[in-house]
Order: sequence, then C-alpha cells, then structure tokens
Amino acid sequence: MRILFHRVKLICMILSMAAAWIGAIPVIKSWFGKPQFTILFLSDSFRLAHWYGNLQVKSYICIKNVGNAKGMISQMKVFIKGKNSSFKIILPAKLYQPKELVNKQYFLPFTAFYLEAGEAWEGFVNFFHRFTLKESQQVQSLHHRALENAKAKYRSDTDPSIYKPYYIDEDLFGEISEFIGKKLRNFIPDYYYLLLMVWFDSVDSKPWMECYFFVVDEVHMKFFKNNLDKYRSAAGVFDPKALVTELTPFLTKITDQTVISNLYKSYLGM
Repeated sequence: MRILFHRVKLICMILSMAAAWIGAIPVIKSWFGKPQFTILFLSDSFRLAHWYGNLQVKSYICIKNVGNAKGMISQMKVFIKGKNSSFKIILPAKLYQPKELVNKQYFLPFTAFYLEAGEAWEGFVNFFHRFTLKESQQVQSLHHRALENAKAKYRSDTDPSIYKPYYIDEDLFGEISEFIGKKLRNFIPDYYYLLLMVWFDSVDSKPWMECYFFVVDEVHMKFFKNNLDKYRSAAGVFDPKALVTELTPFLTKITDQTVISNLYKSYLGM
C-alpha cells in the first residue's frame, strides 16, 4: 500500500512539473524568440505637400509583428532624390495619426514604440523637417502681417455683410512668394526616387527599405509652387491649415536591389 502511495505521489509530481513546463513555454519562447515585422506602405494614400515651402510627405502605413517576441520600431524616414536634378532631402517621421483618429484632424508626436507578438499598428504618418529658428520667425512674421493686413481690409469695407474676395497687399504677397520659392528652388520637374526606411530596435542598424519612383511634371510643378492664391486671400490667411498645398503623384514600386542600394548609399552620404 505504501509503495502504491509513493507511485501515485511520483506520478502527480511528474504531471505537475509537466503542467508547469507547458505553462512556461510561451515565456521560454519569448526568451529565445525574435520579432519579425511586415510593413504595408499604402502608395495610394501618398501625398506630397508643402506649407510655406516646407516639404512634407504623408502616407498610410501598417506594421505588424508576425514574430514570437516583442519588438521596437525606433524610427521612420523617407529619402527623396531627383533622377536628373540635384534635389535630395531626408524627411523623418514627426507626427502620426492612429487608425482610430483618422476622421479627426488630430496628430500625435512620432516616437519609438513597441509591438507585442501578433500586434499591429496602422495610421497616417507625416514626414517633414521643422523650420529652423530663423525660418520659423520669418513665417510667423509674414503670417502675422498677412493676418493684420486682411483684417484691416475687412474692417474698412463699407458693407462687410457682402462677401468679397479680400486680398492682402501685393508687396506682402510678393515676400511670401519669394520665401516659398527659396524653400522649393531645387524642386523642379523630374523623375523622383522615394526610399522609405524603417529602423527596428536600433537606429544604428541597417533599416528595412522599400523604394518607389514618381513623376512631377510642369503642370504639377506650376500648381505646387505657383498656385499661391490661398496665400493671397483672406480666406487662406484666416485658416492656416488651408494653406497646405498637396500633390498626389502616382507611385511605382522599384524592386531592383542595385537601385535601392545606390539610393541608400546616397542617403548615407548626406
């Protein structure tokens, strides 16, 4: 009887250890597992924009961790380079709009974030450089003067209840146009390469990359750089968000690894 009791006790211990081992498998897998990401760059959502000549890229991006461990997305950037022109620019991700906020004009600062195994993230990402301090002061001054100029014209009207297209003074509009022209002076009609780069864990590692090209022709450029009526009108001046000018060029994916490698070398050389 005593022998049977010890055998039963031994079997229970073995079963208990086996249950504990099975329960610990997910934890153990996380020790030896690794994250693996799939990235979907929705090219149909691609927007090229500028505000007072400050170039921006906007697009919808979806990232999913299909690995078996938590992983970090540390940084995103786009590198744009003209095929025939000298134009080159690196635009880091600065703002993003999560999926649940897509229908609202509300963006959050882009910072590094983690995805658990099986977790996904998606939303609109804005890539741009902030103005330098000097440029920021110039923009604030120009916009403030335009605002005061438009208000003065509106108040001096004999019948403000009748809508009229109020315009700021031409010399002030000329200063705004000159500022925008200088910011975009090297952006000309051309074929452009766009290299999307996403860093995992460390910005010192080589990024995941996907490459596209798009065309900006004379018609696009005339609209993008010269269609500045919104900067002249009071309607635009009173609503700074309305001053954003957008293009929606068609993106074509590039799979040639030599082209991608050369673009990455060009990015590293900046």
